[in-house]
This record gives sequence, C-alpha cells and structure tokens, in this order.
Amino acid sequence: MKNNNQLKFKPFIFIFFFVLFNVFVVDLFADGFIVPVPRPRERIPPLTVKYHRVNVEIINQVAKTSIDQVFINNHNRDIEGIFIFPLPERASISEFSMYIGGKKVEGEILDRDKARRIYEDIVRRMKDPA
Repeated sequence: MKNNNQLKFKPFIFIFFFVLFNVFVVDLFADGFIVPVPRPRERIPPLTVKYHRVNVEIINQVAKTSIDQVFINNHNRDIEGIFIFPLPERASISEFSMYIGGKKVEGEILDRDKARRIYEDIVRRMKDPA
C-alpha cells in the first residue's frame, strides 16, 4: 500500500518543482540590466535599480509590453555601460528611449555593423587626446 501512495505522490512533486522552477526562471530573465564598462585597472560595481515597472496591453491577441526601468549611478563620474535586456522568442523591440540628465534621448534600431561603427566613432571622439 505504501508503494502505491508513493507512486501517486511522485508526479505531484515533479509538477510542483517544475512550476516553481519556471516561475523563478521567468523572474530572473524579466529585468534588463546594465553592465558597466570599466576603465583599465578599475572595478565598477553593478548599478542600482531604483524601480522596474511593466505594463502589458493585449490588442488582437498580441501583447504590447512597455517597461520602465530607472538605474542609479552612484559613482562620481559618468560611466559607460552595456544595457542587456533578454527577450523571449518571437519578441521584438519597437521603440527604445532613455533619459540622460532629464533629457529624453530616442534610440534607433540599426543593424549590428552600422551600430558598431557609430559607437566606435563616438568613443574615438570622446577620448582625451593627451
């Protein structure tokens, strides 16, 4: 009798842990984050997230998700960082903007090579010639 009860209970345990695992994995990948790019021989801790807000609107069976994240730079200077935002399969970005010093800066979606050239040109212009 004991073995029969154990066999009935095992699928429940498996399903419970499967659901629990998936809930936490989804939460792990729901946030965007910034990876600071340090100068040589410099260590920069991760930026603090002040808040993260998500709004989902369903239109004709398509979910439009808007995400508002605010990061705090606790350093005494401007820092460069790489914003990473994992997307689920079949999702795409339609708009990206950020505020720098209270001013809204609109992002533009470019192909990888063009984006890299623009980025390297900006970095080259910002370097101190001394």
